[in-house]
Amino acid sequence: MARLDCFNVFISKQFYRYGKLLARHPAVFLIVPLVVAACLSSGMLFLTIETDATYLFTPDDSRAKDEILEMSKLFPVDHERFYPNRLLTNYEQSGNIVVTAKGSGNVLDEDTMEEIVQLNKLIRTMELKSVGFNGTITFADICVHFQPNECFDDPVLKLLNYTSKNVKTMNFTYPLSYLNLADMITMPADTTFDFLPEGLSEGNPFSFDDAGDFLSAFPDLSYLIPNAPKNISINIGATLGGVVLYEGTDIVKSAEAMFLMYFLRSGTEEETLLAGEWEQLFLQKLVEVGKTYKHIELSMFASSTLSDELIAMASRVMPRFCVTFSLLIMFAVGSCMMADWVQSKPWLGQFGVISAMLAIASSMGLLSYCGVPFNEVTASMPFLAIGIGIDDMFIMLATWRKTSVRLPVEERLGQTYSEAAVSITITSVTDALAFGIGSITKLPAIRVFCLYTGIAIIFDYLYQISFFGACMVYTGRREANNKHCTTLKQVLPKDEATSKCYYICCAGGVSKTSSSGEHSEHALMRFFKNYYGPFITTPIMKVLTVLLYMLYVAAAILGCFHVTEGMQYKDIFSDDSYAHTFMIERVQYFTAFAVPVGVVFTEPLAYWEKDVQLQVENITQTFEQNKYVYDSRFTDSWLRKYLEYLEMEEIYSIRSNSTGLDKDLFISRLQDSFLTHPLYEQFSLDVRFETVSDEVVIASSRLVLMPGNLTTTIEESNFMLEIRALADAAPVPVLVTSPPFEFFEQYLVVLPNTIQNLIIATVCMCIISLIFIPHPISALMITFCVISIEVGIIGFMSFWGVNMDGVSMINIILCIGFSVDFSAHITYSFVTAPCDTGNEAAIYALHSLGMPIVQGALSTIIGIIAIATSPAYIFRSFFKTMFLVMTLGLLHGILFLPVLLTLLRPCMRLLKRKPIEKADKNGMEIVIDPENNKPQMETGIETVRLSVKNGNGVVARDNPVEKKEAIPVEANDENEPEKEAFL
Repeated sequence: MARLDCFNVFISKQFYRYGKLLARHPAVFLIVPLVVAACLSSGMLFLTIETDATYLFTPDDSRAKDEILEMSKLFPVDHERFYPNRLLTNYEQSGNIVVTAKGSGNVLDEDTMEEIVQLNKLIRTMELKSVGFNGTITFADICVHFQPNECFDDPVLKLLNYTSKNVKTMNFTYPLSYLNLADMITMPADTTFDFLPEGLSEGNPFSFDDAGDFLSAFPDLSYLIPNAPKNISINIGATLGGVVLYEGTDIVKSAEAMFLMYFLRSGTEEETLLAGEWEQLFLQKLVEVGKTYKHIELSMFASSTLSDELIAMASRVMPRFCVTFSLLIMFAVGSCMMADWVQSKPWLGQFGVISAMLAIASSMGLLSYCGVPFNEVTASMPFLAIGIGIDDMFIMLATWRKTSVRLPVEERLGQTYSEAAVSITITSVTDALAFGIGSITKLPAIRVFCLYTGIAIIFDYLYQISFFGACMVYTGRREANNKHCTTLKQVLPKDEATSKCYYICCAGGVSKTSSSGEHSEHALMRFFKNYYGPFITTPIMKVLTVLLYMLYVAAAILGCFHVTEGMQYKDIFSDDSYAHTFMIERVQYFTAFAVPVGVVFTEPLAYWEKDVQLQVENITQTFEQNKYVYDSRFTDSWLRKYLEYLEMEEIYSIRSNSTGLDKDLFISRLQDSFLTHPLYEQFSLDVRFETVSDEVVIASSRLVLMPGNLTTTIEESNFMLEIRALADAAPVPVLVTSPPFEFFEQYLVVLPNTIQNLIIATVCMCIISLIFIPHPISALMITFCVISIEVGIIGFMSFWGVNMDGVSMINIILCIGFSVDFSAHITYSFVTAPCDTGNEAAIYALHSLGMPIVQGALSTIIGIIAIATSPAYIFRSFFKTMFLVMTLGLLHGILFLPVLLTLLRPCMRLLKRKPIEKADKNGMEIVIDPENNKPQMETGIETVRLSVKNGNGVVARDNPVEKKEAIPVEANDENEPEKEAFL
């Protein structure tokens, strides 16, 4: 083993020298970190918050991004020729309302519909006074148009002619509602319809003497719906939700909800600004009037809601950090207190928390200087980073307590750094590496979080070995001068106390005249040594522990098969947000119809040829046969309608051959007749013409599919993959896209990225363990624990309602670092324990490291406890997965691992070497333990640690022995100025 641990020994020696250097110049190491932290922290003045959820939760190599970009070039959105199912993004500027009925539960009741009509009128007439704009602005001034100067209207309200009484006489059919043209002559004079020909949509369009004159003047529309002659179909499926039909019919009996949309123009900078101001007025007005209605309830959403909510959520979580800070201060101070007013270190506990705070501020400032934006997920970083920082403080203090109080401060700090600094180097490297691996993920939100947290851990490590070390020097000097920990006044030791009151309130420290004065063992350490260790190493407890572990593994594996992938859209918002309610109700009532999918033929095709027409039709039908796509009634295909139009017009004589129409006639009829017809104008958005060599060609075209019933993230991702597979298999170049596809793609990368990062991280941790803790069994057991804890976290988080998403992926990767923290030192302490049996080795390891492990887990849990009740899923998910990391890691560290190691003890005996005995010049017997290169001296009472120095050396004890005073010895080698004992 001596040859394997050369790197560990070298690092330990360097830290020993560094600790002594720090002890000689503490002021430098105290002031420089403060100055550096102050300079870096000023960068938070430039802190920006990223609010683009599409960017944050969409993979970098997103195919959907590229497809939407290509679609926007081919068919850009035109707010003067606007159609909702041709949207390219989820964030078109608009105001949206889900209206639900209170009492009857039916929005088609007359009283309920009357309030909906009033609400619609209120929104359309509310006046906006904008800075820099003369007069007031209403919805009509900034709404999108399909017909010139006419806002896009809600189809249900349009069919009712904005009159609630009409709901009694109109029979809506679902999802398509048919309008009988013959009945239009009986409608009021102010009835208007967007889909009627120009000149018949204003005033009294049907001013004919009788129905016969009307019908003879109006074109035959039976080709629109073959089974409903003289009817026009209106799709109300996306407007009415929670629909109940009369049995055996498609007639609507009731509907629980209604979806109102108010789209705004945003083509120019001025229009975008006005639309944003109108949205704010829209939200404000709905909050004001929402509670005044008797029959309806409102939930609303605007395009600005997402950015507003992300900023608000990040701001709302910060006050919780104050709670975390206070709790950790109390925990740190309590952990540093003892029944000795000199050896207690309350101020040092506070400085440990401050050191972690400096690291957080430095990382945020540095990355803000570098222009890396903050985001909602990153708001969890301070809670985690401060908990990790406190862990390092406990390691430093635990090691300090092991040193002899009779040693000079310089020597004590050197010995502390020789052990503790190596320990926190291991934990810091593993944690920073875990976040470094996490930062290669394709999701920007996760990458930025890992970057912020990884930098914070590095700064925490640097401040711990500098700033906090300097604080330890001043605390050590106070102890050496026997000063009270709070008053800083010199006090008498307990054995010299003048009264009982003085003994309780003031006394402490080491007596210079008494042989006593070494540190007493902590109660928790005694518990692990005298009670807990012997208890779990009994035969019955070993059997029960193995059974418990088998049950744990079985439950974890079962949970792994029930993991839900991806984050739902509602989970981005706080539970108490109006946006969260809106998203829940939208999913509850309006999943029957999803966001339409555009299918684009990206290259020119000879659409006038019959073979091409059949080819396009076959491709269209292939998409329609997908189980997530509705039938052909909901497909907007310009080619289908155009061919129907040609047949209706009986254009057969112009066919020049059997394969189709003449090219020039096909295109001229398409441009001049079909796409200008009022009933087909929307298809002008789906055909793009180009002039090539003085000839007009159809450069690209698209059709629109209507998917639906996508209720789970698995269905959403499957639908996207299946549609893409059909597009890739098409005989001609085809592109498919839909706005939600960008969000769906996170479902595809989370699990593969998690598995990939886990494998990389596990291999890296194994290598690090071999470097810092060079023992083959240690590396094997650490890897085993990492895998075991990872499986447990993934499995149990599914039972706790946590999805496999970007947030949980962070913690799953992070837990590798913590798994090493929990298992590495226990394993190494076990295999190198100076014990003859496995039970004794397990007790030895628990006695040495059980307390720091418990303290570290508790400090991290306290660090994140404040966000346990957060109203946001992202923060609750973070808490749940981190809590699982801590509890399962602690369970492995102090129960499963020690017991399993006792069972594997026979495999480790071959690695155990007997001590080699040597004698010094004075005849003292020196024992060199080859496992850890630790010089020891056999006194006949017990083995104690030895630190030999030139001239008058000192024997330093870890525990009180019968002969209490220090024993001077001489150096064995005059050519070596120092020989130190390293743990």
